[in-house]
Amino acid sequence: MPLSQNISPLLHLPTEAPLIVLPSTHLFPNTILPLYIFEPRYQSMLLWSLENNRVIGLATAKPDHQPSSPHDHFHHSLGLGLIRASVADKDGTSQLMLLGIARVRITDFIQENPFYIAKISPILTELPDPKDAPDTERLTKELLTLCSEIRSDLGAASENFKSHLAQIDDPNILSDVVAHAFLRDSSQRQELLEEPSPTQRIRLLLRYLQPTPT
Repeated sequence: MPLSQNISPLLHLPTEAPLIVLPSTHLFPNTILPLYIFEPRYQSMLLWSLENNRVIGLATAKPDHQPSSPHDHFHHSLGLGLIRASVADKDGTSQLMLLGIARVRITDFIQENPFYIAKISPILTELPDPKDAPDTERLTKELLTLCSEIRSDLGAASENFKSHLAQIDDPNILSDVVAHAFLRDSSQRQELLEEPSPTQRIRLLLRYLQPTPT
């Protein structure tokens, strides 16, 4: 099955990145995530990133997990983000806007203190086999219909979002945008983040977003 990086061909991924570890937070490619930076170690991380390649890896902490090693309390498959905006406040805190640019996995650690810097490699996106295109198209239509029903009670905002989704013709991007917007369960979000196949992501979204029978 052919593979492709889920990034622009013009964008060169770094081989290392600083990490921020947060609970129940995921950064999907093709989405924007606002962050508030207030911890001293992450203030240092932000300065390092701005002075280097402006990327940050966002790793998700494992809930209620007793780590067996210093690096075992967070997932090692994560989203890599590009700092699109950074506004510093007088107290040293900062407001960030991160653009998700790729799925990556940690291959090693270069630094642990005052913040993590990790070696990373891209998680390559599995391009669907052309013979599976009709199935992928059908699943995509089902997902769009389901999203429309979920957002049906949000008025004008719902209509704008539905229009935006309907204009996305790439299952890879669509699955990321929908997961970012609709999934709330942290384990499900992590599963979607780690899944290399856009078609499989859509199948998972259809399963997880179906309304619970009453």
